[in-house]
Amino acid sequence: MASAFRNVFGDVSPVPEGTGILFNHAGSSLAEQSLVEDKVASLREDPDAAQAFLSGRGGSYLPEEMRRMVRHKLLMSYGDNFFKKRKYQEAQDKYTEAISARTANAFQIPISSKDGGVRSDVYITMCKSDVWQGITLMESYNTIAQCLVKLNKRELALDWLAEVDTLVRNITLTFETPIFDWFSHHLDARRYYLAILTTANYAADIFFELGNTGAAVHRRWSCQTMITMINAKYDRGEMEAAASLHKLYEVMEMRHPEPRLVPKLEVIDDALQVRGSWQKIEVRKSKTGGFPPSRHGFASCVWNGRFYICGGEKRQDSVGLRDLWSISLRTPESGWKRLPDYPIPNNVTGPLIGYSMVVHKDRAHLFTGRPSIDYFDLKAEKWGLIPARYDAGGSRDWPYRGRSVTDYAMCVVGGKIYVFGGYAKENPLGCNFFMVLDLSRRDLQWERLSGKTGALEADHSCPGPRKHVSSWVNKEQDRIYIMYGEADRQGAFIAGDTHHGKMTSYSYEDIWGWSIPERRWRRERVSGNIPCPRSEMACTYNSTLNKTIVFGGYSPTLPTVYRETQDQFAFSYYADTFIYEPSTSPEGRSKWKQVITRGFPTYRAQASLVSDPKTGKIFLFGGYANSEYIAYEKELTSRTYNDLWQLKIDIPGGYFEGVDMEEESRTARAGPLQRCFTCGNTGHWKKCGGTCKGRAFFCDSDCQREGWKEHKQMHKCTKVL
Repeated sequence: MASAFRNVFGDVSPVPEGTGILFNHAGSSLAEQSLVEDKVASLREDPDAAQAFLSGRGGSYLPEEMRRMVRHKLLMSYGDNFFKKRKYQEAQDKYTEAISARTANAFQIPISSKDGGVRSDVYITMCKSDVWQGITLMESYNTIAQCLVKLNKRELALDWLAEVDTLVRNITLTFETPIFDWFSHHLDARRYYLAILTTANYAADIFFELGNTGAAVHRRWSCQTMITMINAKYDRGEMEAAASLHKLYEVMEMRHPEPRLVPKLEVIDDALQVRGSWQKIEVRKSKTGGFPPSRHGFASCVWNGRFYICGGEKRQDSVGLRDLWSISLRTPESGWKRLPDYPIPNNVTGPLIGYSMVVHKDRAHLFTGRPSIDYFDLKAEKWGLIPARYDAGGSRDWPYRGRSVTDYAMCVVGGKIYVFGGYAKENPLGCNFFMVLDLSRRDLQWERLSGKTGALEADHSCPGPRKHVSSWVNKEQDRIYIMYGEADRQGAFIAGDTHHGKMTSYSYEDIWGWSIPERRWRRERVSGNIPCPRSEMACTYNSTLNKTIVFGGYSPTLPTVYRETQDQFAFSYYADTFIYEPSTSPEGRSKWKQVITRGFPTYRAQASLVSDPKTGKIFLFGGYANSEYIAYEKELTSRTYNDLWQLKIDIPGGYFEGVDMEEESRTARAGPLQRCFTCGNTGHWKKCGGTCKGRAFFCDSDCQREGWKEHKQMHKCTKVL
């Protein structure tokens, strides 16, 4: 692998350290650095000479590269002076001018990606010839972001910090031999480390201010991880200070959302936040259906205003469910309807867990890892089978050994079913195999598009191997997106994979887009108030709103600590909600916003989030969480759900009319906890026993006495005689 890095770092060899890969480099000499410092110091003493130098009338005896370095450092010092005087706009202007001087105006800053992708040929070319220029830009981007924070321009600040992440990613794209994302890579340079830690620190502060505690933990935990791998010759105290590492332990003690913060959170930045409301739907027991058991790992779809669920399991290590249910999304209170169970026996498909369904022409298509596709005729309410085969360049060997794959992403576009990733027996880590089935053909056959199921190789041109990945299709129906997911390194370790396996799995933090016309992948730029890396999250594309919404999920790597109970978890479950707004112009950027709600469903993973295409309403059903994490019965390893919720968002068409945020701040459930109507504290409180039927909870008798009069007036509650 060493030869892959010589173009960037000089004629050196990689040095393994920790779980990452450390690269030495050839840098500028101490004499050159000293000469630049001396020249800048002399110019600072002579303003006229400094102005002449910046105008190009001085320093002709210096090499051009060194003149650019002097101009950059001189202008940065001017910016620092403005910053100390709290003249943040003037400081930003000088920092921007310094960047232009360093790059000789060779390209626009920040880099404008015409196609929206992370890859930048400008950055790659620059870093191949001079990686120090890339590090200098990283430092400069951070200073501009710091100015923007002071100017309360959080969205722009996050854009500049995201530009640092993009630049770092492009440094890895200069490698001739790609490496998997879970293998961290380090350039053995103090300034490089400090720049990355500073970026993460600034971003964590912004996310925390916005109430995005999950992203704040992720950034601070990544700092902790990096510092443990840094060469011992560097000052650890300096690195910890750059990362503000002392703030890590505060956010590690929070859940996401944190119940103590939720009642106080306000929308402080319309560009990065939006108000919302989670409202639980009370479903009556129908005469014909009853209630579906609680579950996770089930398939689901929406057709003609009805929501369908199929299979899954009620608890871990159970046989699994093979039932099919539906409920009207227009009148959900009318109850569930039981439909014919899935007829294929367990010995053919295995447990009906981790599969997906998509609707095409009044049929719900179910893919179980076999070449043939099962379907449920939504009009006739009968099951059927569509025979299909596989053909990849003459080979007809089905790529999934044992004809089984689960936890994949599936969508249907233009009459074609696309399947990506998932868990296959060939590779417990997860795979990145991507294939398509054209339903319009008489002789149906699967076609491979990219990736593998078996022995994996790192490839920067397509997504890495993963399972539990989210996906959606854009409004124009010409691009398929996949987001996040998990590389199950723990599963690989247990299976005996000593290279990729590890006792801690890896959560991706990327979004990829597959261009259907061009038949190629592109790693997308991510900006705004983003969800932290996770897998098993609920995701839906709402065609009425032209937005993607995600909820909850699970991280196998980001820890949670509870000081009060002395509990420590090496993982986290989520109940936060985010909305993705695609760009409306070629020059614009798509971005994420967090949906700020007063109450929320319990922390969970593997729930189903769906949208009704005709009404635009958004619903959540099912899922699971670790029992200890949410303080349920200790003897249970997990808790599953069968509750139904509706999400309302304060945007046109979001059904937010009539939402009373003030009342919700006092009565809405905070995940598994109740909120005291009087004092606002969260916990397992007792509900009011009056005629309000539990609209309010009180933490003790004092709060009940104090708040009773107001509760009685607000909710028309009286004592039950």
